[in-house]
Amino acid sequence: MNILWIKDGKIGHEKQVKALLDEISKTEDITVFEEEFKISTFMRFINSIYYFLDSLFNISGIYNYRFNVYDKMDINIIIGAGTGVHIRILEIKRHLKISLKRNALSISVLVPNYFKKDFDIICAPFHDSY
Repeated sequence: MNILWIKDGKIGHEKQVKALLDEISKTEDITVFEEEFKISTFMRFINSIYYFLDSLFNISGIYNYRFNVYDKMDINIIIGAGTGVHIRILEIKRHLKISLKRNALSISVLVPNYFKKDFDIICAPFHDSY
């Protein structure tokens, strides 16, 4: 199983994802690809708007070239924690589904602020589970 881990560089987020990956590795043979993804608040806002508009008007073909690097990885799961990576996870998932007809699971560790329904699994600590 190939897992793409989108990291935001925050140690607390990385520890939580690492704990989940360690548990998965106990029952599955996994390969983890890691990607550092840091984004400004303004660009996160712009990407969120673009993701929303793409959901409404299906304009994803315009920016699919940004995600071609993932085409050869045979990704089964995309995982990450933190607000900065949530849209990135969903964009990659959408690209894989549209371009390659591949359904990768999207997992958020911690509750996303927006687009909760677009994630396949949300792993939230008890204090974050509202």
